[in-house]
Amino acid sequence: MLTRVTRHSRKPPPNNLFEGLRDSATKGKPLPDPDVDPVLWNALWEKISFEHTFIDRIIHTKPSPQRALDDQMALSNYRAIYRDICHVQYKLTGIAVVCIAAGFETIWLTATPALREKHLIEAHVRVSMVGVEGFRLMCGDITLLELQRDAGKGFIDLLKKFIHDDLTRIPTVAKSYPFKALFGTPPAGSSTDKQPNIEQIIRDLSRDLYLCQSRSLAQFDV
Repeated sequence: MLTRVTRHSRKPPPNNLFEGLRDSATKGKPLPDPDVDPVLWNALWEKISFEHTFIDRIIHTKPSPQRALDDQMALSNYRAIYRDICHVQYKLTGIAVVCIAAGFETIWLTATPALREKHLIEAHVRVSMVGVEGFRLMCGDITLLELQRDAGKGFIDLLKKFIHDDLTRIPTVAKSYPFKALFGTPPAGSSTDKQPNIEQIIRDLSRDLYLCQSRSLAQFDV
C-alpha cells in the first residue's frame, strides 16, 4: 500500500535547456501537479529528461572556457554530492537487503504492471520532495518502459547496481550506473572517457544521486 506524505513544491535549478524542453513538452504551460495527475507529470518528465540528457551530453562534450575559474567551487560541489551518494547508498543497501530477504523480489516480479507503475511513479514524486528533482534531467534513459522490462526485472537490476556488500560502515567508494546512449554506448563526455571534465563528472554524480534517492524512497511494501 502506498502511503503519501506532504509534498513541498520543488523546482529544478535554472537551466535554459530545461526551460525550452519543458515549454516544448507542455506547450508553454507549467508541469502538472503530480498530486493531481502523477501519470501525466511523469510522462512529461520522461520526455523532457530523455531529450535533455542527449542534448546536454553533446553540448558539454568539451570543457567550457569558464571551467578553470570554477574549479574550486566545482570540487566542493563534487565532494558534497559524493558524500550524499555514499550515505544514500548505505541507507538503500540496508533497506534492500532486508526487503529482498523477506521476498520482495518475487513479490515485485509477480505484481501487476499497473501496481509496479504506481510504485515507480510514486518514487519519482517522493524525490521531488527532497530537492533533487532537477537531477532527473540526467536520467533520460531510466523510463517506466526500462524499469518494467522483463516483468519488472529492469527495476531489480537497477536497484542491485547500488547495493554494497558491507553494511558495517558507510561506504567511501560510491557505486555508479553510467548513462548509456542508444545501443549501450556512452556518448563523448561521459564518465567513461579517459579525460572527463569536472562538469561532466558532477553531472554523472548528480545522476547517481537521483537514481539512488528514487530507489531508496520507493515503497517496498508492494
